Amino acid sequence: AVGSAAASPQQPLRVERLTNTPKSDERKYQYAVLSNGLRVLNIQDNRTTHFAVAAAVQAGSFYDPPNLPGLAHFCEHMLFLGTREYPDADGFDDFMVQHDGSDNAYTASEVTVYFASLAQDARDELMARFSDFFRAPLFRDRFVEKEVHAINSEHLKNVQSPDRRILETMNSVAVSGSPVSRFHTGNLETLYLGPKRVHENPVDALKEYFANNYCPSRMRLVTAGSPSLEEQLHLAGLTFGNIPAGSKICQRSLRTFDKPPPFPPSRMGKWFVIQGSEPQPSLWVQWQMRDLTKDYPGQPLDYIYHVLNYDGVDSLSRTLEDSFGLAAGLDWMTDMTTAGTSLYLIVGLTTLGRQRVALVLDTIYAYLGRLLRDGIDPAIYKSLRDLDKLEWDWTTPSGPASTVSDFAERMTRLPAKDLLTGDGLIAKLEPDVVEYVLSNLTPSNMNVALVEENPDFSHGQVRQLPHWGVNYTVSDLSAVIAGAQLKWTSWLMNHHSAAEVEGLAKALKKDQVKPVSTDFPQPPGPIEGIPTHLDLRYMHAAEGAGGGGAAAGAVSRVFGPRPVEIAIDRPSPPASSAKPSVWYRSGWVTKSPDANLMTLLRPLRTPHEPYFTALESMRLRVYTSLLAEELVPVMADLVLTGGNYGLTVDEAGLSFSFSGFEPVVPRLATTMLTQFNRFNTNLNLTLPGRFDRIIEELRQGLSSYTGMPISYALQDRNILLEPGTYSREEELRVLGSITAETAAKSVGELFLSRPLQLSALAMGNLAEDQARDILGTVANGIQLPKWLQFREASGEVQYVKPIVRPPQPVEIRTINPREHDPNDVAVVTLVHGVVTAEAQVLMDILGRILSSVVWQELRTKRQLGYVASAGFGRISNVGYMSAFVQGEELDADGMEAAIEAVFAKQMPEKLRGMSDSEFAGFKDALAKGLLEKPTSTGEEMSHSWNPVKLGGHCFGFLDEILRYLNSSLVSRESVQNAWAGLASPTSGMRTKLSIKYFADRSKDGRPRPLPERVSAQEASRLYEEAGVPADARSLLLKEHSNALIFGRTTAADRHQLERQSGTYPTDMHCRLQPQTVRAIEAEAAAAGGGA
Repeated sequence: AVGSAAASPQQPLRVERLTNTPKSDERKYQYAVLSNGLRVLNIQDNRTTHFAVAAAVQAGSFYDPPNLPGLAHFCEHMLFLGTREYPDADGFDDFMVQHDGSDNAYTASEVTVYFASLAQDARDELMARFSDFFRAPLFRDRFVEKEVHAINSEHLKNVQSPDRRILETMNSVAVSGSPVSRFHTGNLETLYLGPKRVHENPVDALKEYFANNYCPSRMRLVTAGSPSLEEQLHLAGLTFGNIPAGSKICQRSLRTFDKPPPFPPSRMGKWFVIQGSEPQPSLWVQWQMRDLTKDYPGQPLDYIYHVLNYDGVDSLSRTLEDSFGLAAGLDWMTDMTTAGTSLYLIVGLTTLGRQRVALVLDTIYAYLGRLLRDGIDPAIYKSLRDLDKLEWDWTTPSGPASTVSDFAERMTRLPAKDLLTGDGLIAKLEPDVVEYVLSNLTPSNMNVALVEENPDFSHGQVRQLPHWGVNYTVSDLSAVIAGAQLKWTSWLMNHHSAAEVEGLAKALKKDQVKPVSTDFPQPPGPIEGIPTHLDLRYMHAAEGAGGGGAAAGAVSRVFGPRPVEIAIDRPSPPASSAKPSVWYRSGWVTKSPDANLMTLLRPLRTPHEPYFTALESMRLRVYTSLLAEELVPVMADLVLTGGNYGLTVDEAGLSFSFSGFEPVVPRLATTMLTQFNRFNTNLNLTLPGRFDRIIEELRQGLSSYTGMPISYALQDRNILLEPGTYSREEELRVLGSITAETAAKSVGELFLSRPLQLSALAMGNLAEDQARDILGTVANGIQLPKWLQFREASGEVQYVKPIVRPPQPVEIRTINPREHDPNDVAVVTLVHGVVTAEAQVLMDILGRILSSVVWQELRTKRQLGYVASAGFGRISNVGYMSAFVQGEELDADGMEAAIEAVFAKQMPEKLRGMSDSEFAGFKDALAKGLLEKPTSTGEEMSHSWNPVKLGGHCFGFLDEILRYLNSSLVSRESVQNAWAGLASPTSGMRTKLSIKYFADRSKDGRPRPLPERVSAQEASRLYEEAGVPADARSLLLKEHSNALIFGRTTAADRHQLERQSGTYPTDMHCRLQPQTVRAIEAEAAAAGGGA
């Protein structure tokens, strides 16, 4: 460590290198303390073209004044809206867009984190702008109402979260003196209307909050990029080092929130009945204990999680789900603050489980009693320590933005020496802390919530949670399940008798539960088979090797050499009828000992062969769920030792994937293929209870809408375009006709009975011979069931799925499927058509710019909803530009008009307003972003897997894109022309899809029927009020008059469109057009001649 007590703002008081890094992490770390008390972490990452910064402030929603809930969150929002040196409210957003940047922030209970990432060459201005957030925010009155509306929209989005509703309800019984019981997000009432009624200005409170909590000693700063550690620290000192030390209030010791304790004994032992928003009932069990933050060296929750969530044979989850049929899933979560630690065990309930909730709790406490009697198993704890060390050593470092935001938060709770290890390693075994946690999982220290859509509220007074609208009751647990607490406590104290255990068994028998394994769940043993020696000979990709060689260009230097096609032994049926396409590359550009293999078996199709029906698609979905449940307990121990596997069966084909440490991967493949064959040949393998449960889960999932409405609108849009996809209603209609046998036979009848072609890719830390062996396991290891008749047939693999070409504008008008949701939704999509390399570049640029314009115009300025976004996307080889809004301010017709105003007015203005230098900077930032080195093996695998799926075509697509992007052919004019051609063609109509959802309730809560479609005159008025220029309205009115109108989207609607105009060509445009190449070559020649 170096430094001086009399250091200037540019001279740190302390500097030290952090060298205890994972084996996979080649970045350099430096910790420093500036003279104003700011703690800084600099990270040198030579792999990135971006520079990222994050600041964490040790204050969050727990610091809200009781009379101003949401003030901390309000502060987070207002900091982005102008500072003394950079007063333009939109200036930061504009700056980030210009430099291929992204930014975000979040407010947690005791910390608020801000982070941003952009192109390296803009780092000086980023740091200057970012530091002024914390030095001199303006907090101007004129932005208060608008930003509070944004917070209100965010809260309305949060209200749709099923888990958030439950957690807030359970926290509401905490003592009133604790912030745990309070409302934290803030909304229009708490931050604007309420203060206004009592003649208070929230800005005054905001300024006081900022002064009391935002000062260097309460802040943590992280930077990451390719500049040296010294350069980064110097830049941090120049920009953040002169932030004043702040008020005495801010500089005093941090507050803690353990007094009063939020959940004293009088607030435990409660039974909640909560009206949930999901069809499947669930049981939430909460235990409360002290803050475990400082117990990180022993990672006590690692042990607890392992013994509670282990998924192997005879585990707690398998027993509750398969043996007893009471549960449909088991999960857990934790919430750790200075107020204490809450542990939640969440049990999805089957119909039987809902009827016998006490039996579920009996099983849990019988298991906990066994854990307490056995004590903390040192062998389990040591195996977890060994596994954590192995995984920590080889965890892939995240990208710059995630890295800085993660470390900024860590710096608020971990000492400098443990920043790199504190969240990942068991530094020392602390069985006493684990025992403390386990001994607190008691009935007297427990609250339970029964959550269901239509609850029985007959046993308590119904309350409604303020701001969340959740209906619930709360009672004493002892009054609901009499005598149970004493019984469970006796079991935990090792006092349960054989008679009581026999009573539990009788209860199971009474409910017709027939255990198929043990009567009670068994704790797991130590994790066995953790790799102790990893052969790293094939870990690094060789530079210049592979199919692309030096000609692969800049992309090869970023993603490594292309895979090469290799031969394997001729596969056996069903994969024997077509030549396999198998690819291999040794090593990674990233540093990882993992091997990763992807396989895809696709049927040979005739040109006009129909796609799977809704029934066939649903049979495959049920099959996938049944097989997945069969695999989980068998594969659990292999997964624990560092392996991962995947199985996908759908219209595209039959896909297996295996990844993990090299010694584990062959066992994964062999075990999975064995279970796959066993499942296909034994049609009676599935337990009747499991099949019924899965069918019921699918039925509940298809008949309920618990997600955000925008997600369903986007699904409707895609159903119109993509063959072989179906609406939820169509899938529900066929679900009841599926039996366990027809589901089990589906893969055999639809795939294994016909010729399949194998496409495969093996990459990473394995030799070519190993890759051949493992892929051979897939190619030759699939057994044809005796009941199956294999049929040879001709055809070809369909590499590109044809997409429906809408013949004219299409409008979907329907009620928001989420009942009583207050939001309208509008999605406006302009279909570009088949995408060439040139179009990909231009549309990608336009999509990035449009995204910023939509956010600023529709979300920030007009406050139409917190969900407002846009961008360019693809389905198969067809591209589209899409913008969407979800909110309450306008109905869906008005939202569509607002989006069209962006298309016709704000977007062209934005494009015209960009200077040549701004556009050049944008292009440069985009090019550098495309050459950002991968941060994970998954990114490398995806980069090569996409061309492999296309039969080995398109390996050089990114090189072609960069070649075009870096030429003068991509100019402001060409981008403007591309937008004009898409959004305002001079002739004809656009290929436009409008998806409109209308809320089923008005703002005052009255039922609202689906409105009639607006007339042309009314549409013209809406367009004019939205700001659509007069010269653009004629096109919109023409499209309005010629649009096809549908209700809820179905496959029948898609078939109608396809019958009228067919599908787009299935061409693959992997290379620039010849005329483009000639123009680029001429440009290069002219530049060379000039030299």
